Amino acid sequence: MTIVSKSLLLGMLVATQPALALASLESYEDEKEDEGLDIDLEMAPQVALAATFTLKAAVETSQTRLFLGELASCSGHPRICGEAYAIDLGASPEPGRSAVWHSEKLMAILAKEWPGAQLQLHGPKMAKVTSAAVSLDEALLLAELRARFEPADAVGKAVQVVVEHVALVAPVKVHPGELLFEFPELTEERLKHPSARMLSGTQRLTVVCRPKAADPDEPGQSFAVNTLLTVKERHWTLVRPLTKGTMLQAGDLNYDWLAAGRVNARYAESIGQLVGRRLRHAVAAAAPLLMTDVEMPRLLKRGQMATLQLHNRGLNVSSQVRILADASAGQQVEAVYPGTKKKLRVQAIDSHNVQLAF
Repeated sequence: MTIVSKSLLLGMLVATQPALALASLESYEDEKEDEGLDIDLEMAPQVALAATFTLKAAVETSQTRLFLGELASCSGHPRICGEAYAIDLGASPEPGRSAVWHSEKLMAILAKEWPGAQLQLHGPKMAKVTSAAVSLDEALLLAELRARFEPADAVGKAVQVVVEHVALVAPVKVHPGELLFEFPELTEERLKHPSARMLSGTQRLTVVCRPKAADPDEPGQSFAVNTLLTVKERHWTLVRPLTKGTMLQAGDLNYDWLAAGRVNARYAESIGQLVGRRLRHAVAAAAPLLMTDVEMPRLLKRGQMATLQLHNRGLNVSSQVRILADASAGQQVEAVYPGTKKKLRVQAIDSHNVQLAF
């Protein structure tokens, strides 16, 4: 038995009995509505999506990425046109530079995006795309460097970078708008390293620049600048000039930012290394103090007599010895018994007493 669909029967009735076909069609449409179907959509042939693009002859962009909506206009199916404007065509030319887009290349992209769609591309054979640009101001770069590396509150930082001058190696064009800058040679890790003091003087630095609105994962625009830098670090200094032999007290000292000095110099690292010691020579105010500038005060002088204290199992014995060299507290020097001329090594306890050094 052959099963004939209702759609086929309706077609036959239309050809032979139009009135009956009309009544049957009304009944058929009611039945389809009850089933949640639409007879017109069911029976209509599938029509390919269609859109027409018009290529522009010249385009100026201020973005780092070029989108289809900037390069061509679209008319036709709203779905295609709605999607078209957001298609990323790749990186825009460098600021101030131009690139040419050929219609064949654009048509290939369109066909790949909407395979099977009826697409047309009108307009010129090629489009010239130019990136808008402004000249980078050296004053802006100087202000950025200073804001980055000369904070008002430098507490906790190993070094402070003072930017004296900035000069572009060559003129630089950048995208208009707010910019972000990076300085790869001046990272926090680099500034914490002892070699950071070597940055003082004229330095050629790399700068990476990108618009604030750009994707942070995109490579930025790189260029070189010549800078004059002064690297400062904190050192203990004298509040006022002091003479040789002065015993240092806390009130004599200050902790200041000074231009970085010699790489191998042994600077005093804490106030405890200075208080209670005496200056070996005169030192000017605001000069960084080295450990070689100070010494422990001399408790014993060469040639003086001192008491040698001997303690052994509850037995205390003392005798007189002559000191053969100046000595500070805890320092070991040679001494001699005056009667026997026998030498021994002793350790200074205070200005009158010593003990055997082991």
